[in-house]
Amino acid sequence: GEYLFMVENKPDEAIEHYMEAHAYTHAFEAALKCKRLSPASSLINELGCKGAHPAYMKLGHNFARAGNFNEAENYFHEGNQPLNAINLYIKAGIWDKVDILARKYLSEDELDVFSRRFTDYLEGSGHLNRAKQTLLSNHAV
Repeated sequence: GEYLFMVENKPDEAIEHYMEAHAYTHAFEAALKCKRLSPASSLINELGCKGAHPAYMKLGHNFARAGNFNEAENYFHEGNQPLNAINLYIKAGIWDKVDILARKYLSEDELDVFSRRFTDYLEGSGHLNRAKQTLLSNHAV
């Protein structure tokens, strides 16, 4: 598989070879390296991932880089890392999604602290109306 991937520059054949050999971790890593996210996604089941497995995080970050935020969010959630999904939407400036996920995943105390910090971030970024809206909607005044 490595010869096909590195020397022959045939990533799809390398991934297939790894899968035939039941070397699913190598197949997964090869799929990520060549940005074949669909095969990488299907390999999650073969890896036996549970909980905060690094494979979920890797997929989440790769989908985020590809601009597929919904898929990224799903993998961050599956990997028990919802804060990564929240940060993804903060960086993308998708404020409504930030609010939805913060309310969904954070405890009341965490939401209060988060809202205050998020408001500071929004104010520092010049998003004053959104900062005010966040404060009022989360009762963090």
